[in-house]
Amino acid sequence: MPGNRGKLLLGAKPLARHAFKDEDRWRSLYNEEMQRELGLFMLGNRLAGYTGIIDARLNAKIAAVPDPASRRA
Repeated sequence: MPGNRGKLLLGAKPLARHAFKDEDRWRSLYNEEMQRELGLFMLGNRLAGYTGIIDARLNAKIAAVPDPASRRA
């Protein structure tokens, strides 16, 4: 796992910019469930996360959504 962690981001705004492509959604990252889902943690008094872990978790959530085209059979 250490090889694919990616870059360490510090602070809610850079994390929101990376995860959501929208820095204005930074407040949503202080929700504990969202932090667990994205693999975020507190580093001192700042929210932190690794880009590789965030991307992997978001990709897993996307992959878990059923493809609507496969239900049309």
